[in-house]
Amino acid sequence: MEFIWLDYNAQFAREINDWLIHEETNKFLDIDDWHSAYLNIINGIEFYYLNDTDREKSYYKLNDDYYCKLVFEKDKLVAIMSIYLNPIDKTIHINPIIVSPNLQGKGYGTAVIKDFIFNVYNILGENYCSKINITIEKGNQASKACFGKCGFLYLKDNDDDSDYEIYEYQIN
Repeated sequence: MEFIWLDYNAQFAREINDWLIHEETNKFLDIDDWHSAYLNIINGIEFYYLNDTDREKSYYKLNDDYYCKLVFEKDKLVAIMSIYLNPIDKTIHINPIIVSPNLQGKGYGTAVIKDFIFNVYNILGENYCSKINITIEKGNQASKACFGKCGFLYLKDNDDDSDYEIYEYQIN
């Protein structure tokens, strides 16, 4: 599989919205109001919920260290990935990556992540980061397997929410 990485373009908002309401996608996203959360990420504001009962929001305007990338195979949109570069600890944070529901379970998620790792500096135009992190819900075995195939290793439980674990990949 050969991928083309482009910055987010609102031209694809309807297709991405269709992905977000698809049952296959929903099972991978454990956010109380995941549809609104992802639309806010696309609009340049990130927020998360600490838990389902306490909707304490933490949101901020994202800066030049934030990327929302569309991933294509030829002319077909296959995935969307939100990426944050932490300039303090030189870490790339992926959250989330969503693969087209029609392509889930067919190796596209693994292929997109491997392509990102291999081409990270070309995709982002940055070369100062030394590691990539992803936060995964403890019960999300599919995502754990996918990132494990790509070389991510368990790092620790998430300090902010014990239902999540952080996995890390060291960039050579």
